[in-house]
Amino acid sequence: MITENNENQTKKSRYFDLFDNPMVNEAKKNMSQEHIEKLKQLGEEFYSNLDFENSKVLNNNLPQEMTDAVMYISEGLKSGIHPCDLGTDEKRLLVEVYGDKWYTKWGYTVEDLNLKDTEDLKNE
Repeated sequence: MITENNENQTKKSRYFDLFDNPMVNEAKKNMSQEHIEKLKQLGEEFYSNLDFENSKVLNNNLPQEMTDAVMYISEGLKSGIHPCDLGTDEKRLLVEVYGDKWYTKWGYTVEDLNLKDTEDLKNE
């Protein structure tokens, strides 16, 4: 009786196991070797470019125009442009490349991002 329950449990768990799933195995059998290699290559590229522990993209293959924009914005910040002077799209691009706390790369705090708005209100 116990052996039968264990067997049934093993069959059920195999059905839900992603790496030993009968449907996945059948689909894999029907793929060409070329297709399998292409999927393997895509998976390796995908996982080698992600840092799962820190939620970051390691090798961000941005289009050249975006890379140029990031370099231009970075140089501006190094030269003294304040983060509150950046536009929304520029900030979004920096978030994409450097993460949510991109401003710390140049020694700023989250409060610095909205400093201009605060100063504008004081002058009114």
